[in-house]
Amino acid sequence: MQDEYSKSFKYHIRPNNSKDIDGMFAYELHKLDQQGNPIDKRIVMVDFVERKLICSCKMFEKCGWLCRHVLRAIDHLGYGGHPEILNIHTRYILKRWTYDAKSGDFTLPAIQDTTERVYCSRVKQLTGSMNLLATRICMDDDIYKMLEEGMQELKIRAESMMPAMKFGQPSTSTEAELNPTSSESEPHWAKALKVRTDPFKSRTRRKNRIEIIREKRRQTKLQERAAEGK
Repeated sequence: MQDEYSKSFKYHIRPNNSKDIDGMFAYELHKLDQQGNPIDKRIVMVDFVERKLICSCKMFEKCGWLCRHVLRAIDHLGYGGHPEILNIHTRYILKRWTYDAKSGDFTLPAIQDTTERVYCSRVKQLTGSMNLLATRICMDDDIYKMLEEGMQELKIRAESMMPAMKFGQPSTSTEAELNPTSSESEPHWAKALKVRTDPFKSRTRRKNRIEIIREKRRQTKLQERAAEGK
C-alpha cells in the first residue's frame, strides 16, 4: 500500500464529465511521457455519499488493496473540498491485512473425525491460506507461474492418492454403513478419477521458472569469474 501511495503522485487527475453512472462521478487519471503526452489512462468512479471508489484497473477486486489511482483520487478530492473521502471506508480494509488476521490460529486438531464440521474447517483453512498466498504473489509473473506449475504437480499427486470412493466419505467406510437402505449387491460408488501414470515424457522433474532463472544467474557468474581468471 505504501508503494502504491508513493507512485500515485506521478498521476494527473481531472474530472471526466462525459461519464456519470448511477450518481457516481468519474475522474480521469494519467501520467505524462517524456514528450508530455498522456499515458496509462485510468478512470476512477467516485460516490461521495457512500464513500465508494472504483478504478478501471480493478486492483482491489483482484488483489485486495487499493491501487495508486484510487489513492491519488482520495488525496486530490480529500484536500480539494471533500474531506469525507479521506476517511477510507471499512469495506476497503480487509481482515487479512489487520492484526487480527496475523494473530489468528488456523491449526486443526490432528484427529480422525469425519463430521461435516471438520470437513468445512479444512476447506476454510485451505481456502484462506491459498487466497492469502495468491494476493501476495499475483503481481509477480515469475512467482505466479512457479505457483501455478507447483499446483498442477500437487493436483496430480493428490488425485493419484485418492481411492475410488464416494465423495465426502472416508475410504474406510462401506456403502452399507453410509446408506443402510441400499443393497450390498448394487453399490453406488462414484467413478474413480483418471490419473495419468506418467504425466511427463521425462522421468526427471521439470524445473520451474524460479529455478531456471537462478541457474542462468549461476552460469553467468561462473562465466564472469572464468573471464576474470584469464
